Amino acid sequence: YTMTVSAADVLTNGQAEQDNRYTLIVRFVENTNMAGAEAQVEVTVTPNPLTEGMVTLSEESATYDCYEHKPVVTVDGLDEGTDYEITYSSQDFTNAGTVAITVTGKGIYAGTVEKTFTIEKATLTVSGTCIATGTYGAKLSALTIEGNWAVNSPSGSGVPGRWTLTGDTVPNVGDSREYTATFIPVSGAENYKPLTARVTLDITKAPLTITGADVAPRAYKEGNRSAEIQRLTFRGLVNGETLTIGEDYFATGAFSDENAGENKTVTVTPFLADNDKAGNYRLADSSFQTTGTISKAPWDIQVTGVPDELTYGDTFTLHSESGVNWSASGAANVDSSGKVTVTGVGKAAITATKPGSSNYEAAENQIIFTAVPKALAVTGLTVTDRAYDGTSTVEITGVTLAGILNGDDVSVATTGLTGTLNGSDVGTYTAVTLPRLTLTGGAASNYILSQLPGAVPASVTIRKAAPLTPKTG
Repeated sequence: YTMTVSAADVLTNGQAEQDNRYTLIVRFVENTNMAGAEAQVEVTVTPNPLTEGMVTLSEESATYDCYEHKPVVTVDGLDEGTDYEITYSSQDFTNAGTVAITVTGKGIYAGTVEKTFTIEKATLTVSGTCIATGTYGAKLSALTIEGNWAVNSPSGSGVPGRWTLTGDTVPNVGDSREYTATFIPVSGAENYKPLTARVTLDITKAPLTITGADVAPRAYKEGNRSAEIQRLTFRGLVNGETLTIGEDYFATGAFSDENAGENKTVTVTPFLADNDKAGNYRLADSSFQTTGTISKAPWDIQVTGVPDELTYGDTFTLHSESGVNWSASGAANVDSSGKVTVTGVGKAAITATKPGSSNYEAAENQIIFTAVPKALAVTGLTVTDRAYDGTSTVEITGVTLAGILNGDDVSVATTGLTGTLNGSDVGTYTAVTLPRLTLTGGAASNYILSQLPGAVPASVTIRKAAPLTPKTG
């Protein structure tokens, strides 16, 4: 009995062991005349190879266009399902990406062939113009792109989406540079190549609100309502920025009136400087109200009319502004008109005082001077005539002085006062030489003698001495 088995039957229906070896089992089924039997035989069967050159794709790539592009796989001379099987890494043949295609031999064919199919990302086109807008303080990534850009696919159909800028840079107002904006489709971004376009910026100024003002206190000035603004505080500054008065902004102020007082209303008028930092802002309000203080001003009392040298008994008039009250201490008196009388010798103080008012503090100005004694001159003598005694000394009983103020008690002390003649013989003399004279009296301390050297005119007679009387005894 003969049984024939083809290699194809073995490869198709058998299960290979190591090295393409198969074990064939032949069973004879028992019948009426013969007993059943079984025999085994081991055979080696090598399948036909599946090679790279046998497998082709109808297309190896396509560009995304919203449609499916599944390629047709052809294996030369073989039938799918009988001679080979096809597996795909993905069944998505519409969206951009790469699909691995694996062809595996079966039946009398063995081997594996790998192919890839790629759907390329589509290239978008843009037309029109746009600008990026926002308020100062916004980062590039937060700006809004506005305009009429039209984005189209290769087929010419519009692709909806939005444009964005990236980065944390905060652009300034007036930034004239161009920036690169990126298009992000509403859906299917993975199917398109990146699309960018250049865009200019339109940055509006950020609003600043004044929240406070520091007003320098000052003294009252007649007719002056101005207020010095030392600093303003703002709400709305970006990223911790600060503005410096006199550099980034200026401010003028005006009190509600010129008079002294506390918590007076001050109207502040601010101005932003023309520089890069301040140019990014605009003031929300043209003025701001706060409070400040005008203190009372001190009177500026000027006193004039003081002579360079003053002597006891002098009078002079001081001059100052109206409303001044005069007072004196020491060696002088003053009346309400400012007329000063020197009443003694030594230091004197004249004080001009002006009382306070609603706008001025009480104030005073004091002048101090030193008065010297008044000089007296000897203009005459009273000398007692006498008899000759052989000396030139004569007794002075009176001295006439020139320069004494009316009513002053002052004279020359004459007790024991003698003078000297220019001779001792009998005769009439017309001059007497005086010793150092001493003033006396209640007002003597206010005077000084102006005593010139030499003799003082005076008339004095030395008569003959009485005759000698003989002495007996």
